[in-house]
Amino acid sequence: MPDDTQTLADFIEWEDCQTDRHEFVNGTVVERKGFVAIQADVAANVLIVLKTQLKGTRCRAFGSGIRIRTPETGNVRYPAASIDCGDFHPDAKDPEKPTVIFDVVSASAEISDLEQRQRDYGSVPTITDYIVIRYDVVSVEVWRRAEDGTLRCPGAITDLNSVIDLPEIGVEIPTMDVYDGAG
Repeated sequence: MPDDTQTLADFIEWEDCQTDRHEFVNGTVVERKGFVAIQADVAANVLIVLKTQLKGTRCRAFGSGIRIRTPETGNVRYPAASIDCGDFHPDAKDPEKPTVIFDVVSASAEISDLEQRQRDYGSVPTITDYIVIRYDVVSVEVWRRAEDGTLRCPGAITDLNSVIDLPEIGVEIPTMDVYDGAG
């Protein structure tokens, strides 16, 4: 991993040659930690539901291998899952029109990191929703783009019988499906 702070262009060039994934946060390369089993299971559940519900639409769901560049902060993130509603480019590493972002985190996730991620994703004008799923407790935060352009969350979904509603893309994710097998 490079020792020095680098430019975004330097990072992209370097990172494209790496086998492990790294994020670029505030000019610093940050190694991306792997998932624990339950976290990977929850992320896979989300991806399965998304792939099924988006079939036949313009939008596509991707796993954790697609990076999201954030223009205002200049950071690069790798969410657990994302939905892109732009044109599909098979060799692309960056989605054309990232629309919904999913992060799967523990209840003890660093608040400052989540706040930075919310700012990062909020700076991407095409992102309508940022979903934060806690894998070790039933808690889903839906940060939705408000009229003033910011992402806002009215509260967490904590009921397994609830639905994560994404009306902009016509998707409803049963919370029970997100946590299937994770308990």
